[in-house]
Amino acid sequence: MYRTLYRLLCRLALLIWPVAGIAQGQLLSIEYFGEDKGLNITGLNDILQDREGFLWLATREGLVRFDGHSFRYFRKEQGDSTSIYSNHLYCLSEDAEGNIWAGLARGGVSCYNRRTGRFRNYPFTEKLEIKTVPVVRIFFDRDGETWVGLTGYGLMHLDRTSGEFKTYELVTTRSAPHLTREELFYYNTAQNFWQDETGLFWCATSDDLYTFDPQTGETRSHRFHKIAPTGFWQNQAYALLPEGDSLWVGGWGSGLRHYHRKTGKWKQYLWEKDPPAPDAVNVVNKIIRKSATELWITSADRGLGIFNTQTETFRFLHEHLQEFPGFPEGNMDDLLVDRQGNLWLDQGGQLLRMQLKDRQFQFISVRSDRPVSREYSWISVMMDERDGPLRLIGLSAGDGLRVVDRNTGNTTVPGLSFQPGAEESSRQVKDLLQCRDGTIWVLGRHLLYRFDPQTKQLELPPQPPVYSPETGSNFYTQIAEDGRGDLWLGTSLYGLFRYSPDTGETKHFMPEAGRAGALPTNVIGVVHADGQGRIWFGSRDKTAYGYYRPEEDRFVYLDADGRPTPEVSSMRMNDFFTDDRGDIWACSEQGLLHFDCSAEQPRPVRKYTVSDGLTSDYVAQGVAADDGSLWLAVARNLLRFDPATGQVTAFGQQEGVPPLHNGIGKFGDGSLYLQGQHGYFRFEPDSLILVEDRHPLVLSSFKVNDREQYRGSEWTLTDPLVVPTDGRYFTLEYAALDLAHPELCRYEYQLEGLERHWVRAGNRHFVNYTNVPAGKYLFRVKREGQPDSEALSVPLVVKVAFYERGWFWTLIAILLSGAAWIYYRNRQRQRQQFAMLKSKAQLLEKEKALVQYESLKQQLNPHFLFNSLTSLGSL
Repeated sequence: MYRTLYRLLCRLALLIWPVAGIAQGQLLSIEYFGEDKGLNITGLNDILQDREGFLWLATREGLVRFDGHSFRYFRKEQGDSTSIYSNHLYCLSEDAEGNIWAGLARGGVSCYNRRTGRFRNYPFTEKLEIKTVPVVRIFFDRDGETWVGLTGYGLMHLDRTSGEFKTYELVTTRSAPHLTREELFYYNTAQNFWQDETGLFWCATSDDLYTFDPQTGETRSHRFHKIAPTGFWQNQAYALLPEGDSLWVGGWGSGLRHYHRKTGKWKQYLWEKDPPAPDAVNVVNKIIRKSATELWITSADRGLGIFNTQTETFRFLHEHLQEFPGFPEGNMDDLLVDRQGNLWLDQGGQLLRMQLKDRQFQFISVRSDRPVSREYSWISVMMDERDGPLRLIGLSAGDGLRVVDRNTGNTTVPGLSFQPGAEESSRQVKDLLQCRDGTIWVLGRHLLYRFDPQTKQLELPPQPPVYSPETGSNFYTQIAEDGRGDLWLGTSLYGLFRYSPDTGETKHFMPEAGRAGALPTNVIGVVHADGQGRIWFGSRDKTAYGYYRPEEDRFVYLDADGRPTPEVSSMRMNDFFTDDRGDIWACSEQGLLHFDCSAEQPRPVRKYTVSDGLTSDYVAQGVAADDGSLWLAVARNLLRFDPATGQVTAFGQQEGVPPLHNGIGKFGDGSLYLQGQHGYFRFEPDSLILVEDRHPLVLSSFKVNDREQYRGSEWTLTDPLVVPTDGRYFTLEYAALDLAHPELCRYEYQLEGLERHWVRAGNRHFVNYTNVPAGKYLFRVKREGQPDSEALSVPLVVKVAFYERGWFWTLIAILLSGAAWIYYRNRQRQRQQFAMLKSKAQLLEKEKALVQYESLKQQLNPHFLFNSLTSLGSL
């Protein structure tokens, strides 16, 4: 069952691999850009790369700019006259100042000013009576004047100062008497322009090629041949490529044509000579020079093609899948070749990027002579003979060992000894080793062989004793030579064997409970020797690794960070390799560890993980190249690691790395290889070093509270960016304008005034800040490892709310003090008034008492009493 599943997986890999480009010529890489990458459009009409390196797209959803990382949209904003006039764009062009001009499907022309970040719109005026026809082309002559190709209205001149348009008819009843007045509207359109050395404009129209004199306004036709009164004539012109006296012209149904300006001679090239429907084939949309003898063309009926000007033949990519595997069929409209050699295509309104690169991985087939093993045998190990012509190739099955003479190409298959009942596993070669004395050892699954380069045969020396008679095998995994010349053999079940090649004496190491320094595990997957001859061991199953100290006869265990530990378990070890200094590099499930082995005791230098640029913490294997760089097999990627700078460069299927491989190594000539099924892939490490285009870094976006605030030049910042008082958080986006490999661009940034040191961002092209104190700052960003002088510096101001300023609180203090003083004075006044009232009340009470006293005194007077009694008596 497992063997069947294995075969199915291998066959599936062979089916997938051609899509990534198995052809030995060039490597084809295609990437589509859609919603998953931030481009949400329903139609694409034009592609432009400006002088700074940005990619601009004319779409139905607005003007779109791409910096290699993300797309930014410029759309019409209601109520803002400085936004673009309309969202449906037809064409794009760049003037001498770097401004981006957009021809609109309806309404005229819009110009994006790079210095202000605003648009100036040039709508068609009422007197033109043109409001609903699209602008198909914008052209700037040598004097900087702006000309517009307009559907049905020929050619127009735009006065940038006044915004006035002036129309010039190209195809008229006089220049095209074969056309009716109704037909003139469809033919009188300047689709493309070029100005020659005399100042004449050469215009591609649906009525073929015309010249226009901007000084006099005169036009002249240069048709391919006479126009017959009936029938379809293959002379429509749309695409235009000027080259000296030659003009390459493409159009609808007219194929590719060549016109010589001096002789006036035409020559036409059609891929379908006599089509039944001539108006549906031989459609050329774009022409671009590919090489000295080739042209790129895009076609509505054949897609992307190559025209050879010497052989005068066409080659459409989707018809040559062996050379261009996986290339899509269908209409290809626009085409742009950027400054890095990428091809940007409009396929039915969808943006795609195509990269053609020379294939750096050369596949060398190695197949077993045994039919039963041809489908599923993998290369397990390879080695070049030191100071000899032989290359030894160990297989996981089949022939077991194949010996290739690199001088003659002849192959020898030495005979193997078979264990009883284990013929197939006896054919497994697990490891190869050439000792310092030149002896070549071949480690099989069950036996240890010595290889004779003269006879190219294997010899059986005295074998280490079999630990388990029941299994009849030690199940070897790897072999290494220590500083004394002894061989160390790892096993998958029975620990380690130390074997003396001279005497055959063997010492066996197995775990011993309670003994410090014993071998920690019986499963030893990897064995290697460092520059001092010290033996390192690692387990792939029981997660233990370390090294052996012969003077103490003990093993030192190491933890996940490379420090000595009494604990047995730490992590799974996949491979060891040494650099030119003899240091050990350990490939583990948790990253890559570097050990300095120059001293008596190894010292851990550093551990490298995803945070340092690795594409995964799981490092399978590695090898040191002659230039000092390290090459690592990590997941499905091949990584180049520079120990001096720490820079990591990743290569994947787009660069031709095979999707399935099971090891990496180095040949005697310094070239590297990847082991695979049915063969190996050889490559020169220098050929994969990417030459980066050193575009200056640009600030591409500045958002406050997720709202775009940045308007202005992407490369010259005159005013500081401002975070308003209500800005809770803000985001800065930056880019190196690498349209080929933006994922390889690694950045560092620093907000001076807040951060003391540079912060490594990896390939992240943005940074977020929250709750930044008010003040003046300087945001700086650069490529990782570059000097500070190359950093992009952006002044930034975080504004202070009025209630956080000193004068506000001073004013508040003054107001509070004044209010307290007023309150105090009022209280004092109230107290004085209360005291006065109290005094008056007391005085009145006193006067009242005196009155009452006098009244009582009068009442007690005898005379008053006598009179009162007399009065009562008279009653």
